[in-house]
Amino acid sequence: MQVPEVHFITPTTTTTMNLSQINSVCRVTPQKPVRSLQELTLEVPEEILSAKRVSGKFGPQILLELKESIVFLPQRVTDAIAPYVDALKGYRIVFHGTRQFNSHYYHHQQADFEILEPLEIDNIFKQKL
Repeated sequence: MQVPEVHFITPTTTTTMNLSQINSVCRVTPQKPVRSLQELTLEVPEEILSAKRVSGKFGPQILLELKESIVFLPQRVTDAIAPYVDALKGYRIVFHGTRQFNSHYYHHQQADFEILEPLEIDNIFKQKL
């Protein structure tokens, strides 16, 4: 049986590593935590920094990036919100709690929430005066 010959590459003086490039790939940047809609603070508007349509576990969903977290909206609202996804930046989301949903086959809680228009700077200043 013939053993294959092993070749080692020895670094030369002309070989330099770009450590910043290597480490930029190796390092993991901190990500915002993914929270459920029910984990948002009740009745507190949170600004939507960005929104996009993504493929979720059970089909298309809307993903919202908030100041401190990422939230997936329920699939029941995807079709209604999808056409406006690019315009949601600056709007706010308010979680009102959960409501009991009953059907012939199952009973479960559904998140009750709404999307609010962006705050206008003029309105904020007028309220403070």
